[in-house]
Amino acid sequence: FEGFDIRNSQNHNVDIIGESHHLELSNLDVHNARANGIMIEGPRNRPAFSIISGSKVHNNEVGGITVWYETGGYYKIEGSEIYQNKGTGNWDGVQIGGGDAGTHHIVVKNNAVHDNGFANQGEDNLDLGGHGMNHHYLVEGNDVYGGTGSFKLHSGSIKGNTHTPGVSGFHIARFNRITGIGFVSYGYPNPIVAYHNTFANCGQCFMIYGEDSSQNQN
Repeated sequence: FEGFDIRNSQNHNVDIIGESHHLELSNLDVHNARANGIMIEGPRNRPAFSIISGSKVHNNEVGGITVWYETGGYYKIEGSEIYQNKGTGNWDGVQIGGGDAGTHHIVVKNNAVHDNGFANQGEDNLDLGGHGMNHHYLVEGNDVYGGTGSFKLHSGSIKGNTHTPGVSGFHIARFNRITGIGFVSYGYPNPIVAYHNTFANCGQCFMIYGEDSSQNQN
């Protein structure tokens, strides 16, 4: 699916659902939807092995690229520009894992993610984690700046103040350039790894946040 201008939907501009797999979305201009620019809600029972690359996703009312109930895993978002998505209802420029639905084996690489969030309802440029089972995220070489919120990467599952057994993690953030916003990692049992990132001009550049009062912290 290549080279399209997709705009002005009353819902999501692009909605990937069901057991759709081995998709390649490239060189798209996705903008001005009333909901998300690209919404991914599957596959849930098999690996996706799918790619979003070289695209612009911008000026959507809710989020930019959202990987929601995608429990099959294996998506790559690469070489795209995601910007000026409003974030109404606490949605993000790039959001991986939503609600109780985690995913796994996601690569977010060499993107420009900037100036997302106008509603000031908790939206971020990058928010990867979710509260369901999630593991093996690689966030690499992205240029992240402007907008509201922070760059979040967190592992695991938590409901209230109780960690769900079998929680996972194994996330890596490396070689990212983060300007004007902070990096936040929630203190779930299994840690993320962050190295060789550049933080500049942020009020609070790096935060490890203890989510509960137990001793099950990293």
